[in-house]
Amino acid sequence: KYHGQGRENYEDGDYIIGSFKNNKAEGKAKLYNKNGHLKFDGIFKNDEKRKGKSYRLNNQLQYDGFFKNGKYEGRGVYYTTGGSRYEGIFKANKLEGKGKMFYSNGVMKYEGNMKNSVPHGIGTEYLDDGTLSYKGSFRNNLYHGHGQDHTENGEVRYVGNFKNGVENGKGVYHTENGNFMEGTSKDGHLEGKIKVYSPDRRLLAIYTYVNGNANGKAVKYHLNGNKKFQGTFVDNLEHGPGTEYNEDGTILRKGRWNQGDFVQDLERRRAETINQSNIKKFLQTRDKKHLKKVTTTMIKKYLKKYGNVDKNGTKKKLIQELE
Repeated sequence: KYHGQGRENYEDGDYIIGSFKNNKAEGKAKLYNKNGHLKFDGIFKNDEKRKGKSYRLNNQLQYDGFFKNGKYEGRGVYYTTGGSRYEGIFKANKLEGKGKMFYSNGVMKYEGNMKNSVPHGIGTEYLDDGTLSYKGSFRNNLYHGHGQDHTENGEVRYVGNFKNGVENGKGVYHTENGNFMEGTSKDGHLEGKIKVYSPDRRLLAIYTYVNGNANGKAVKYHLNGNKKFQGTFVDNLEHGPGTEYNEDGTILRKGRWNQGDFVQDLERRRAETINQSNIKKFLQTRDKKHLKKVTTTMIKKYLKKYGNVDKNGTKKKLIQELE
C-alpha cells in the first residue's frame, strides 16, 4: 500500500504528488493535469480535497478555501477570470449566507446575505470607487423589499419599497435641490397623489402622477403655506385652467395655461363677454340700464372692433356713437 510521500497516476492522465496513507492521498499534496498544469495545492483526507487552492489551466488562482465531496464547502474565496472575487461561506460551490463581493480593483462591491452566490436578503452594495450605492433588502440579486438607493455621488436618491429591482409601493424621492417627494410608485414610476416638501418639511406641492409624470390636478404652495397655483398639469407642466396666487393669498391671475405658459386670462375674458352682451342688449332694446356697468373702455373697444370706429370721449358721447 502507498504510505508516505509519493506519486499516483490516474487513468485520465492527472496525477498527485504528496503524502499518502493506505493507498489514498492524506495530508499535503498537489494535483496536476496530464500536461503538468497545477490544478490543486492543499490538504487531502481519504483521497478527497479538504482545504487548499485550486487553479485554472492558465495557472490563475480560482479558489482558496475548504472543500467537501469535490466541491467548495465552507469558508473560502472564489476568484473570477476578470479579477473580481467572492468571499464567504460556500455550500456545493455556491456562496450561502454571509458573504462579500469585490471588484477587480479590490474595492468591495457587496456585503451581506447571499444565496446561490448572488445577493439575497439584507445587504449593502457599493460602486467601484467605494461609494455607497444601495442598502437594504435583495432577492435574487435584485432590490426587493425596503431599501435605500443612492446616486453616483453617494447622495440619497430614494428610500422605500422595491420590487424586482425597481421602486414599487410607498417611498420618498430626494431631489438634487434638497426637496423630497413622498408617495407611491408602481413599476419604477411615481403614481397617484405625490407630495413635495422643502428640506425643512414645508409642503410645496401636491401633484397627481400617472406613469411617472404629473398629469392631473395639482396645487403648489408658497413657503408661507399660502397657495401659489391651483389647476391642472400635463406631462409635468401647467396645462389647462388654473389660478395663480400672490404670497398674501390674493389672486395674481386666473386663466388657461399651455405647456407651462399662461395664455388666457379667464376673468378678463369673462368680463369682456358680459360687457359685450350688455352692449348688444342695449342696441336691441335701447334701454340704457344695460350700460350701467359697462365701462368707457369697453364701449371704445366695441366700437373699434365691430364698428371700425376709433373714438375718444366721455361715456355719454360714446353711447351716442353706439346709437
